[in-house]
Amino acid sequence: MDVSENEYVIDVNLPQFSVVLDNCCHIGKSTILLSPLTKITAHFWDPPFLANDILQINNRSMPRKITHPQEWNDKISDDDKREYLNADPVFGYKSVFIYEELDEFSPYTIKRDFEYYEASDVITHLPKYVPIRKHFEFQTKRYMVDFKKCFRVNCNDITKENLKESIIDSKLAQLTKERRNELREKLGLFFGEIPTEDQV
Repeated sequence: MDVSENEYVIDVNLPQFSVVLDNCCHIGKSTILLSPLTKITAHFWDPPFLANDILQINNRSMPRKITHPQEWNDKISDDDKREYLNADPVFGYKSVFIYEELDEFSPYTIKRDFEYYEASDVITHLPKYVPIRKHFEFQTKRYMVDFKKCFRVNCNDITKENLKESIIDSKLAQLTKERRNELREKLGLFFGEIPTEDQV
């Protein structure tokens, strides 16, 4: 087939803010690795554990607490649920890291049609989630970075020896040392995860 007959669509978006994924010591050589800050989709708030504190996505948590309620109810066997209850804490949503609110971030609205409550199954005595139809909205200024959306920017002004003031002034905020460690750990897990077929 002649490739000239194919149609291509290029989707280009300029994010308001991006996150630098390079370690400080790697910034330079006229290139930098970024990932856009994007709005958090509503389903991340569905698990009650995350509805109480969405920033828990950044940390290791008990598997059942970060599993979506519908997946827990409908797709996970009772045997697997018991394993989840005894499992060690893990990272959920491995490619995602959520940032705290900043005054400079634009607020946006999260709309939800259900709220989930944890209950106990009367037969298995395992936890289950009860959906309550309830439309409600709230505003947030929290944004997330998805490691799958990282991209490289080439710029001659990005050098270790003479980093331009305009580049430095474009920096809005910096994570605390604790939060940087959380981001680094999650980045390492995502990019360093060994696929099943390569595990010995």
